[in-house]
Amino acid sequence: LGYAPNLRTLKNDGAIPALQRAKRPAPSPAERGTPATLAAPSFLPPLRRALRIVLGLAIAAPAAGFPVPIRKMPGLIKLAASKSVPQQAPLMPRVIAHRGARTSAPENTIEAIEAAHELGAKFCEVDVMLSKDKEVFLNHDSSVDRCSNGEGAFGDKTAAELLALDVGSWFSEEFAGVRYPRLSNAVEKCQELGLGLNIEIKHLRRRADEECPPDCETAAREREIARETVKVLEGMESVDLGGVVFSSFSTHALEIVQRDMPEVKRALLVEAIPDNWQEEVLRLGCDSLNFNSKLATPQQVAGLRAAGQECYSYTVNDGARAWELLQWGVSGVFADCPAEVEAYIRLQEESLLNKGPLPGGVVMAAPRTIPVA
Repeated sequence: LGYAPNLRTLKNDGAIPALQRAKRPAPSPAERGTPATLAAPSFLPPLRRALRIVLGLAIAAPAAGFPVPIRKMPGLIKLAASKSVPQQAPLMPRVIAHRGARTSAPENTIEAIEAAHELGAKFCEVDVMLSKDKEVFLNHDSSVDRCSNGEGAFGDKTAAELLALDVGSWFSEEFAGVRYPRLSNAVEKCQELGLGLNIEIKHLRRRADEECPPDCETAAREREIARETVKVLEGMESVDLGGVVFSSFSTHALEIVQRDMPEVKRALLVEAIPDNWQEEVLRLGCDSLNFNSKLATPQQVAGLRAAGQECYSYTVNDGARAWELLQWGVSGVFADCPAEVEAYIRLQEESLLNKGPLPGGVVMAAPRTIPVA
């Protein structure tokens, strides 16, 4: 049942039709020929529920690679009747547009968010940092060199200086004149388009997994980014915070958003899954643990899911790899090319339901090559 999110997706997409029961008016006591006070046997509702669950497993589990032997059915019925609990909706969908659709438009821009929406994405991830005068902008790198026509440290430039830079021409002439967006601009655009938004509060260490004592200057600056990010959202009217997720490699930043805006869901970012992941997730009140797809094993993911922990993996631009991670039990993946990854997953689902897995030689078109941060 750790793979239920994928099975649920199949059902929602129409691949597994839901059982429909005709609704008829209840017969009167006279029609039944029984007293009006006679109640239905108490075991029938849980039995019906259990049978629906088992039927769904019998159809979907083999498609996901988990055959259900007939001899196991009685045990499954007993388990379903005793353990049937409504499942919580996933934190985010199975494919999230990483820095917007960054293979279609300059990363971390309004244009990238619009491109993600046009390509069918339901959720975007963006990175936020502070200007010298403490305004919150979308940006990933510590410098402006890679993604603009300027040079120097991002945090050493004022908002006016950042807004004067061209952050589109490096990508293509089509985007010449695109500017760094403020976080408020991105939130407004996502609200307008009906997109969920994962706001990654950037860490300021040289490596994401580098130790950062709570009393050091770097920790203080990471807390400051978090505080200013919360202020931006607090200062906006009619923002649906249910569609917002905070994430960060910085536990110091997550402590701030946990304290100042606890109603917004949170995700702890890590490179490799640490042994004490459960302790940290619990301490920070996080809803998800997000990790590097290259540094995880099926056994680790199985451990997360067995503990009821949602988990997402970054950055996955190969459809076959995304499908593999979903079969491990990963809740979803971050992709620079969300449409291509989603298309591959859908092809696999359709193929499994119709005629079996795609041939090993089937390869999705490669996304546009962009400079890697």
